Amino acid sequence: MINIKEVHEFINSIYENAENAYKKLSESEKIKCTYTICKGNYIKIGSEYRYQHYGIPIIVIEGVGDIGFNMDGIFFEFFLDRDELANMDFNEISNRHVEIYGAEDCSVDYYKIGDKLRNVKRKIEGSTENSFGIAFYYNSYDVDRDIIEEFMIVKKALKK
Repeated sequence: MINIKEVHEFINSIYENAENAYKKLSESEKIKCTYTICKGNYIKIGSEYRYQHYGIPIIVIEGVGDIGFNMDGIFFEFFLDRDELANMDFNEISNRHVEIYGAEDCSVDYYKIGDKLRNVKRKIEGSTENSFGIAFYYNSYDVDRDIIEEFMIVKKALKK
């Protein structure tokens, strides 16, 4: 039987983490961001992705990317055009749980954990996509640094 109290407390903790991160980000005059609840995401359960009919908190950082708070942890999502991605040093991201997928067809993975880095550029070159999503996933308890600090570090690594 599902323990409603535990489910409630777990979901509340997700939203509290998101709201606290948003408050901290919105205090900065240099960062423009919005807090939203977004439906239509996917969560990986076992080896398959499941559609989420329910909304999850997302912080949209204008001109930068998104910080999402899901049931399995936190994710950072950025979109890069073909040239930005082609010039990226993939070694910068190889030690992180990351996925690269099509912006138009998000069901096509160009890189996921376990793939060989040398194949990524070839897959991208063979794609008809003009831009790509890149998502970094963290178990919320595995983020050693402050969430916002980690987000900015990852963003800077993408622009090298």
